[in-house]
Amino acid sequence: MTSNSDPITLCRSIVARDTPHPPTRSEYVRIGQEASQAAQRAYLLVKLRAHDWNLTATARSTGLANASNVTREIRKLGLIAEYQAAKKAGKISRGPRAVPASEIVPPDAQQSGAEDSPPHAPTHPHGADAPR
Repeated sequence: MTSNSDPITLCRSIVARDTPHPPTRSEYVRIGQEASQAAQRAYLLVKLRAHDWNLTATARSTGLANASNVTREIRKLGLIAEYQAAKKAGKISRGPRAVPASEIVPPDAQQSGAEDSPPHAPTHPHGADAPR
């Protein structure tokens, strides 16, 4: 997927590459998810560029709660290359919510598993960390 694809063109390409038989339910869901993600990606990229990569302003204009949610969406939607280019161009200053280089993992290299998660202290409603 190119970063300049608009959602309509992407949807047409998704449908065109499918086989001529009617889509199954899982194909229908997959196509919808791909189109939704492409639309979200395009929308966020437009907003980031409109606000010159100011994450707080982008959060406000998109309805996301804060800049950390924007960075989460950047990772989720595969906008890391664009983020890095903007950072290299000096548009993103190193702040408390900037994505550290050590945390940047390309989407195709991400693994889902607890082994990658940082250890967390167990919490229990009646444990030592319960409010008193």
